[in-house]
Amino acid sequence: MNQNLINRILTGIVAGAAAITMIVVSPYGIWLFCALISLLGLWEMMRTGGATVTSIKVVALVIGGIFWLIRLIPLIHPEVTELALAPYINVAMIVLPVLALLALFNKSLKDPIKEMSVIALAFLYVYLPFHLLYGMAIPAGAASYLWQIPLGILLLNWTLDSMAYFVGRFFGKHFLFPRISPKKTWEGSIGGAIFCMALGYGLTIWMKEVSWNWIVVAGIITVFGQLGDFVESMFKRSMNLKDSGNILPGHGGILDRFDGFIFSIPIIFLYFGFA
Repeated sequence: MNQNLINRILTGIVAGAAAITMIVVSPYGIWLFCALISLLGLWEMMRTGGATVTSIKVVALVIGGIFWLIRLIPLIHPEVTELALAPYINVAMIVLPVLALLALFNKSLKDPIKEMSVIALAFLYVYLPFHLLYGMAIPAGAASYLWQIPLGILLLNWTLDSMAYFVGRFFGKHFLFPRISPKKTWEGSIGGAIFCMALGYGLTIWMKEVSWNWIVVAGIITVFGQLGDFVESMFKRSMNLKDSGNILPGHGGILDRFDGFIFSIPIIFLYFGFA
């Protein structure tokens, strides 16, 4: 067993235990989890995407943090539930105009369109999905917290990623998408999908108090989680990067670990919003 695999397993155990603890213990835990991962991912996406002006990136991060503080208010004061939906609208209305003004008065910025495009993509692609996840977990204040929803989505994504990795590593022979991700195989993809769907069935039995069809959720994650992995690989390839970061030993960055998770959340949100 090589050192990278050992690091991958140890990091997965430690980070996984921390994430599960935050999610299960209290609604403040899911707030911390969503805020922390979304802000780290936001910074990572801006950096790897080619945003160059540190002051603009810092302001973007601060604005993202402010909206998470806004979402904390209903937890502290349950009567202020109307603020819970504010970030969905405010991020779009406030972030880009503020950052565009900073770009306007920055004499060293040579490509403002690229700078704004990277930051807009980072907010849309990485940051907002965690607000959707938080909204699904806490639909009406702390008293309505459904820890089973974020935990189930997280476990399904981890199972898909982990089993696809190990099945592909030991049994993979036929490459799935070599132009984008040369190491991914059909065997790994199918193996991950089988384990993910099996866990979806298990969650349907275990989480009876949550009226979700976890088999459907597992199906969504099986498809869109793997597509998200390829999208992230496409981004990294376009920037000549192997990993999006190095914050997670053996895994890379936040985007490397949560790429499929981020990509599948909006689809799950839309499905249960219209189901």
